Amino acid sequence: MLVSLREIVMIFTGDWRQTLPVVKRGNEAQIVNACVGTAPFWSNVKKLRLTRNMRLELAQGADRVNMAEFMAWQMSVGNGVDSAGNVSETAEFSSDMITRTEEEMINFVFPDPNNPGIDCAILAPKNTDCDKVNEKLLSRIDGEAVELLSVDTLLDAVEQEGVAPQANLAFDYPIEYLNSLTFSGLPPHKLRLKPGSLVMLLRNLCIKQGLCNGVRLKVLEIKRKVLKLSLIQI
Repeated sequence: MLVSLREIVMIFTGDWRQTLPVVKRGNEAQIVNACVGTAPFWSNVKKLRLTRNMRLELAQGADRVNMAEFMAWQMSVGNGVDSAGNVSETAEFSSDMITRTEEEMINFVFPDPNNPGIDCAILAPKNTDCDKVNEKLLSRIDGEAVELLSVDTLLDAVEQEGVAPQANLAFDYPIEYLNSLTFSGLPPHKLRLKPGSLVMLLRNLCIKQGLCNGVRLKVLEIKRKVLKLSLIQI
């Protein structure tokens, strides 16, 4: 049975300018052709564009001017043009956007780790790079770090319906190996925190209260199995 989706508002998530679909061993044309914009139904979709930048409207004074300039630069990079509006394969960076060392970058973004800015963050292409920066930032926060360990256990295959028993799972996959794995969307086995450090929520707990996946919180108190946090309002 065919169901018409006419007049239904749909939200297509993802940043198409930054993250293209993955085509195994595909060339540039094949990757672009896999985008939703080339789908047969796309010509029948009415696009509703966001025209008001709420964050920019809330800014005042010099912050508003600086933010407007930065956002214009972002758009030029996304559109593949230079500051004059001409098509360019390179991006222009002003000197105040460049740091020479990792320490210089950390000092610039977090000059006072005990009182971090509510809208400050350091992005990195690899999780291992993020872990290194996080560890350096944690060492600069006053107080003693608390280690929180996960619990990794193996479910014996004999307990799974339709799966043949396998008595040597613990031999093939020792707990030390499981503890060394870090998966996207999950905290590491050994999570080190201090009161005052920033964390990110990885699940939707209560949307009405703003406790959604991706929001940042500040650690107030660390218990054995409970963290007391405060929601960072941006």
